[in-house]
Amino acid sequence: MAGYKPVAIQTYPILGEKITQDTLYWNNYKTPVQIKEFGAVSKVDFSPQPPYNYAVTASSRIHIYGRYSQEPIKTFSRFKDTAYCATYRQDGRLLVAGSEDGGVQLFDITGRAPLRQFEGHTKAVHTVDFTADKYHVVSGADDYTVKLWDIPNSKEILTFKEHSDYVRCGCASKLNPDLFVTGW
Repeated sequence: MAGYKPVAIQTYPILGEKITQDTLYWNNYKTPVQIKEFGAVSKVDFSPQPPYNYAVTASSRIHIYGRYSQEPIKTFSRFKDTAYCATYRQDGRLLVAGSEDGGVQLFDITGRAPLRQFEGHTKAVHTVDFTADKYHVVSGADDYTVKLWDIPNSKEILTFKEHSDYVRCGCASKLNPDLFVTGW
């Protein structure tokens, strides 16, 4: 039998993951946290002030979750039916939300019961927001109306009836207290 010459198999170094500033940045993040809610989530709103908690509006409740713990810190459940669109005021101290029964409720985030209840819409209120002056609330509903409410007096100031369909979205300007936009 003839002899053979062994073939040398070349080996190459195994390259590890190239470590860049981007790699270090993204590796600092943990896996996402998934929180189960017992109904459709209509809005998630972050507090504009520290500790930057966030409010989740789902079913007939508003849950305020801690930024780091991802656990509910507070729950507002004073709704007869579905709650919609919980929104923080610019100072992070008040929260306003609409509801399926046509009401608008204003909450102090340190309390449990609503500070104010605005009654005037005849159908579900899907959008609410604070105006830039912090003393008024704008709400839009399925009754084709948009209403402007005065917080200190708990009164309706204006009703706009220009819509020809449900009012499902809206936003108040953060700079001009007299400017807001609504749509369907």
